[in-house]
Amino acid sequence: MCQVCGAAGAEPHFGGISCRACAAFFRRCVHTKKIEITCTCKQRLASSHPCRHCRMLKCMATGMIKCKVQATREKNKIKITCLPGSISSLSLLSCNIIPRECANISNTVANWGEVDTKRKGLYGDSVFEMNFTQFSNVTKPDTLLLWDLAVKIFPDAKLLSGADKQAILCNFFPRWMMLDSAIGFCTSFEESSKYIASKDYTNMLLHFYGTSMPPEKRLKDDQIIETFKPYWDFHYYETAVPIYFKKLDKIEYMAIFLLLLFDDAYANISEEGAVLCRNLRKVVKRELKGYQTDNNCYEKRFIDTMDVLLLLEKAEEKITSEVLICAVNNVTLSDDFKAIFHCNIIPRSCFNITNTVENWSDLDQKRKELYGDCFYELSFLDISCFAKADSKLLLSIGELIFPDLNLLGEADKKAIISNFFPRWVVMEASIDYCTNNQYHRELLETDGLEKMMVKFYGSSMPMENRLEDEVILKLFRPFWKHFYEEIAEPVYQMRFDKVECIAIFLLILFDDAYTNISDDCSRLCRNLRKVVLRELKGYHLDNNCSEMRFINVISTLMLLEKGEEKFQEEVLICGLNNVSLHDDFKEIMQVEKL
Repeated sequence: MCQVCGAAGAEPHFGGISCRACAAFFRRCVHTKKIEITCTCKQRLASSHPCRHCRMLKCMATGMIKCKVQATREKNKIKITCLPGSISSLSLLSCNIIPRECANISNTVANWGEVDTKRKGLYGDSVFEMNFTQFSNVTKPDTLLLWDLAVKIFPDAKLLSGADKQAILCNFFPRWMMLDSAIGFCTSFEESSKYIASKDYTNMLLHFYGTSMPPEKRLKDDQIIETFKPYWDFHYYETAVPIYFKKLDKIEYMAIFLLLLFDDAYANISEEGAVLCRNLRKVVKRELKGYQTDNNCYEKRFIDTMDVLLLLEKAEEKITSEVLICAVNNVTLSDDFKAIFHCNIIPRSCFNITNTVENWSDLDQKRKELYGDCFYELSFLDISCFAKADSKLLLSIGELIFPDLNLLGEADKKAIISNFFPRWVVMEASIDYCTNNQYHRELLETDGLEKMMVKFYGSSMPMENRLEDEVILKLFRPFWKHFYEEIAEPVYQMRFDKVECIAIFLLILFDDAYTNISDDCSRLCRNLRKVVLRELKGYHLDNNCSEMRFINVISTLMLLEKGEEKFQEEVLICGLNNVSLHDDFKEIMQVEKL
């Protein structure tokens, strides 16, 4: 029996048990743009079905949740240009449709056998007997073979300039080296594991580096092992083993190969090259998603595949450091090989982030004047009234540090604020949890948190429609529990400093991954994010931070995306339960964005 309307023929839908009609109602209404929906049962006949408001509450009471409903697709924006004597033509491709075939990736797999044969001709049958000098000598022809394969799959790559092609290969090859060796390890895991534990492992290491040094300048065996073994151990334990346990197949490995090759997140390629690479990456990602969907892969499979790219970024830093150590210790490498690694120097200054930190105190003072000294005493309605003014203050510091933002139109600035503000609310609350951790722990251990919740929502409701305290806690406690356990505590454990928190603020503000901003705005945001990411990497290197530190900062952005989804659900529940919110706040929260 349906737990919503009582009809027969109930089955699981979106986390609850209901009939198909109620499931269809929930799917239609859960993505509504209306923030406030009131009960109209008193205006209806006694024999009528429950109103939309009450029926939605019943659906949610059965366990139906928003995140299990597929989001509405964005309508294609069709621009029709009318010219004399011409016929308007419309694009038949929707950018939001994920293809269920993976023709390009499959084509890469099909052609890989031929490429592999040519590569074996370059490296020979005894690749494990090569030294570093011999390996570096075949680098250039190897990269050209891989590039020819990419051009065969994506002919548009031929349109790139010679400089862009060279830059793309320089950006690609260090990470490909690490992936290629990891794939070789994965195909013979048991044998490789035994080999690592044997004396043959150190003998191979001595041959690889020792025979690449001039005899008169060769280091002693124990010096070679002491210098280079930590790099090999890192590549084995921190790169190859984690990749092996992801159990990727050929299609997924080829997708990673293409994503590495067409990486647009570098400043040494032109804007036209970056646009082409970005579009090709979109194609590969959509095909990969479709492939994993058709093969009934678990939901996190796509994220796990993308995580390999982060592993390879760490490995790239290590191999770059290793090449530098080789130069210091007279290891002979070809000029082509050294030219590739010369392209990957990361600047060490973090001027823009530091400048933001220095100007933050002035901004903080203005925000305190806006919110008052008793921030914890404010209701949801009070906070929503300051949303527009606060977001403009936050955007102003971005304009101060990066004056190019002033060139954007008002529509783009408004879209940036709408995209940024919900995640910043979650991040700022997490920062407050970190700086006032003792206060929040006392709230969690006593009934102080429940009292705060009741006041926060209850005083934002009209007196005649105010819910009882128990109902308020039942509705909103799960959201606060999720925030403390899934967002605030993980951020607290990462122990970010001011520079890292400001870097996260800037990365959230300059997010180019939305469709509601113009191409010019997206390009500007992407370039500013590159600046911030490079400065953050340089800051970590100068402060001798662990290699996971940068990954932790980036993973926080994913945490905030989850927090934003929960926050959107919370605002929807507020609308269903007569919580009054300011129109400016509702306008920010109801903007459609992908």
